[in-house]
Amino acid sequence: MVRIKVKDQDTANALNTNDAGAGKYQVDGSGGSNPEVPIHDSRLRLLTLEKLQAIMTSQEFRGRFPGGKNDTTGKIYKSDLDRADFPTALELDGSVRDLSGLEYFSKVKKLTIYTSTPTTLNLTGMDSLEEIISTGSTIEVIQGNAPRLKKIILRNSHRVKKINVVNSSNIEQITIEEDSNIANHIECIAVPANRVDTVKQNINLGNSPAKTTAYRSKVQSFPCN
Repeated sequence: MVRIKVKDQDTANALNTNDAGAGKYQVDGSGGSNPEVPIHDSRLRLLTLEKLQAIMTSQEFRGRFPGGKNDTTGKIYKSDLDRADFPTALELDGSVRDLSGLEYFSKVKKLTIYTSTPTTLNLTGMDSLEEIISTGSTIEVIQGNAPRLKKIILRNSHRVKKINVVNSSNIEQITIEEDSNIANHIECIAVPANRVDTVKQNINLGNSPAKTTAYRSKVQSFPCN
């Protein structure tokens, strides 16, 4: 099939819908405001294609990704992840080992992460993100500008050392759930100055008053080193 390049995904979608040769029209992808999303991890790519398959017509999806959800050649563009109907929840299981491209998931509001390799979670670009749940992940640093972020829940995430969300003006709650016999591991929690008191009060490990005091003392209004 001859591929015809067009300027944006909306144009490609419209032309493919009205043309018998579905998938013939594709985004130029040369950069600009609609770059290709650099997803390097095969598991993250599969999870993304599953979500796109759920919102695209079968004709459009097969035209773009001939191999279905296991396709390895079709390009994923920023406009795909910006679609109004793109799912707002994303769960990254322990098979996801590379978070490259996550910064393009601008519609995701809830991120659940169980990853077993990445050590840094960068939130910049995730403009709709409101909640993060980390369960037993390998993440050590949570950082970046997520303007709508309200809540971070750490469940047995014993490797987290720094939470650097000093530009997340809506942050309200950082919940830490872990056994009292786990060594204290959080070195810094950076939030906006006007959120310090709220975040401190919402840190409450009911099973360990000592941990509660220790972690509250790590809350500050300037970036982590």
